[in-house]
Amino acid sequence: MKSFIIILGISSVMFLISCSSSETTTEESNAQDANKEAQETAADKEQLRAHADLIVDALDNKDFEQLSTFVHPEKGIRFTPYAFIEEEEQPIFEAEQVRGFPNDSEVYEWGTEDGTGDAIRLTPNAYYHDYLYIRDFTESTEILVNDIDPRGNMRMNVGEVYPEARFVSYYVPGTDEEMDWANLILAFEEVNDDWYLVGIIVDRWTT
Repeated sequence: MKSFIIILGISSVMFLISCSSSETTTEESNAQDANKEAQETAADKEQLRAHADLIVDALDNKDFEQLSTFVHPEKGIRFTPYAFIEEEEQPIFEAEQVRGFPNDSEVYEWGTEDGTGDAIRLTPNAYYHDYLYIRDFTESTEILVNDIDPRGNMRMNVGEVYPEARFVSYYVPGTDEEMDWANLILAFEEVNDDWYLVGIIVDRWTT
C-alpha cells in the first residue's frame, strides 16, 4: 500500500512538472510569435514609409517615370481629388500611361468638382497642378503610416474602397487665415512581398 502511495505521489509530481513545462513552452512560443509579428509590422512600416517618401519626391519633381515604377502591376492606380472616392467615375491608369503623363494631351474625367457638381475634365498635367500636388508635401508637418486621420467635412471612404490597402499620409496645414490645408494619402497593396500604389487621394477643405 505504501509503495502504491509513493508511486502515485511521484506520478502526480511528474504530471505537474510536465504541465508546467508545457505551459512555459506555450508561453515562450506565443511570445516569440508576437515578437516576430511586431518585427514584421515594423519592417512593413519602414518599407511603406521609404516607398512613400520616394513617391512624394517623384510628385514634387513631376517625375512620372519614377512614379510609374510604383503603380500596381495588376490593378493600376486611381487618382482622387477629394476624400470621397467615386469608384465608378474615376479612371484607373496603368504604369505605362502614368509614365506618359507629361506628353498626354487627352482630357480625362477625374471626378466631380466640390460645390458646383461639375465634372472635372482635365489633362494629366492640368490635374497635377489643380488637384494633385496642390501643396509642397515634402514639407509635411505630420506623416502617418497605417493610420488615416479624416480632417475635412467630406466623408472619407478610402478604407471601404481599398480594404486590403495600407496607407501613408502627408499633411500640410493651412497658411494664415487660409483654408488651404491638404492631406496627401497614398494607398498601397502588397504584391510578392513588395508594396505598390493603387490610389492617390488628396483630402482638403470642401464646402
